[in-house]
Amino acid sequence: MNDLDLVIAYRIYPKVSKPTFIHEHDKLKLAQVCLSSLAQSAASLRVRMHCICDGCPAEYIEMLRATIPPSWMVSFDQTDRIGNYKTFSRQIDFLKENVRNGAIAMFAEDDYYYLPGALESFVKLLAKNKDWDYATPYRHPDTETVDYWVAEIGRLNSGHRKEYRYVPSTCLTFFVKDISQFDPQFWKMYSRRFNDTPLWAALTLEHIRLLHYLIRASFRFDKSFIKIFVQSLVLKLFRCRVAGKLVEPLTNIATHAEIKFLATGIDWYRMAHSSSALTSLDKD
Repeated sequence: MNDLDLVIAYRIYPKVSKPTFIHEHDKLKLAQVCLSSLAQSAASLRVRMHCICDGCPAEYIEMLRATIPPSWMVSFDQTDRIGNYKTFSRQIDFLKENVRNGAIAMFAEDDYYYLPGALESFVKLLAKNKDWDYATPYRHPDTETVDYWVAEIGRLNSGHRKEYRYVPSTCLTFFVKDISQFDPQFWKMYSRRFNDTPLWAALTLEHIRLLHYLIRASFRFDKSFIKIFVQSLVLKLFRCRVAGKLVEPLTNIATHAEIKFLATGIDWYRMAHSSSALTSLDKD
């Protein structure tokens, strides 16, 4: 355990919640293809993976055991449909208790597809870069279309032309460089009241920037972002004790499987349909 590169807390649920680009009506196959891509993407990394299986029947456990590489350390936590917020909380607890000796922590969900070998170099780069606190493998389309984020990304990265860039927000598949700086009480605010966007904004943006965007959203009568920035300011003032920098790759190395939010720049349909995992499943 002392020599691990990556410790993954992975959660899986046996239903497809939204339309996906492959296996829209078969969550078992979707999860298997995505998990296989994760294994291929991590390549030669030394990995421990903890699987939180929320209401999963036996065939899901069998799929996980068959798909996870035999070189990885694996453990299971079978829960009884406790839901999104509580499984995320269990991810937090596991990673806080089990990440040691400089290993990178990863929060992983069952519906992300990864490019082969990409996570190996990404994780190693995260471990070496002193300026990065959090990282996402997924370049969310919102960073190209939501003007608040476009403006903030331009400010954060002024003068820099690199393979990665600082961003104000992402989803809940992400990496933590130093788990000792990760505040579990702050992240356990994730709930029906506070979704992931205001949590990330409170973590990555200064008070003045949040206030600036709140005023901007107010002038536009942009109700959804007024709520986001009000919540972010509340979290920043009363809950967020440690700020952090979040980075994403300029070239996507992973995507969320939901059709509406596929990462841009890569033909994910072609990538997935050419994979051995998808081919073998389709033959079943």
